Amino acid sequence: MPEISRIRVDVQTASETPAKTTSRIYLGFGGREFRLRTQSSPGNDFAPGARQDFYLGADPNVAQPERNDPREPRLPATALDGEVYLRLHPAGDHRDWVIERARVHVFSGAQELAVYDTPALRDANSPLKHKIWLGDDSGHIYHLERQGAPGGD
Repeated sequence: MPEISRIRVDVQTASETPAKTTSRIYLGFGGREFRLRTQSSPGNDFAPGARQDFYLGADPNVAQPERNDPREPRLPATALDGEVYLRLHPAGDHRDWVIERARVHVFSGAQELAVYDTPALRDANSPLKHKIWLGDDSGHIYHLERQGAPGGD
């Protein structure tokens, strides 16, 4: 397996109130968890309607990048076939979160190795109406599914 050099997590928070969260959000990948929090504006990462890209590994934008680096320690060869999820750890005044879309892109250099998506949130006929609630009353983890071809929708 080529070495994983970078992970990009694209997250869209729903626009209605109370969609925002002050809780901690983690990406589960390769048997590890990575904190999703930017260095520049961590208080706005999950504001209503916010679309945020989190970069782990090469050219990071996350807080504590050395602790949230998929290159160190190196992820196992089975990482691409394992579970990928977002996990909410309730904290602060706004403990729940509403996800409108999330995608995870895994890279080795410039080559995209895999894409994980939230297919239920893309489906126009979904009874979920394109939103997933995470919180104490609705669960803390949402699993993403690997897509057939990297870069595809």
